[in-house]
Amino acid sequence: MSHTMAKVQSKTAGSNELVISMREYGARAKQAAKTRKKIQEASLLLFEQYGYDNVSIDQICEACGISKGGFYHHFKSKSELFLQGVSSLEDEYAGFVSTSEGLSLERRICGLLERAAAFTERRGKRYIAEATKYLVVGKNDYSDPRSVIGIFHNSAESIIQQAVDRGELRQGYPMEIATDVVSAYFSGEVINWCFSSEPYSINERVLAGATCIARAVAGL
Repeated sequence: MSHTMAKVQSKTAGSNELVISMREYGARAKQAAKTRKKIQEASLLLFEQYGYDNVSIDQICEACGISKGGFYHHFKSKSELFLQGVSSLEDEYAGFVSTSEGLSLERRICGLLERAAAFTERRGKRYIAEATKYLVVGKNDYSDPRSVIGIFHNSAESIIQQAVDRGELRQGYPMEIATDVVSAYFSGEVINWCFSSEPYSINERVLAGATCIARAVAGL
């Protein structure tokens, strides 16, 4: 065999090994994503049913059919896992904020409230109560990134800031007050819903007053 032919065969073998390695990596990555999603879905059901404090990592592992080592391969802690369920909302809001710039402030506030209410309804009372616990116990800090309220507040602030920047709102507009008005409306409805013994749709309740709140903010 010539030296040139040997080099070609060696190069071909190396390329084949690389292709196989990439395929194996892709398969492992796909399986990891599947397991991660399984953990998130199982934990969400457990958090909704029993509350965050009453669910252990052992219970989550049992529900998923994985070991503790498997759990810690994907999440550092139970709290990180819990907050992953809230962080998905941040991406949804960010998408809305960036794609709705052509709409009026009133329509954008209504749209944000609509998405927030729908997310709240989907997650259920127990989960949302856990995610907004700092508000329930009296810590009124809208900027807390762990809360659905904190994420909502930051998104509402971005929408109002954009309206000011593009001249839709007058100079000297009380932006902080307007943001707090929208956030207080949403957080108030969420907390009332979490503690109400009467079943009702938080989605319908929030949307019922959304237009009035949006018009009030636009007219400040």
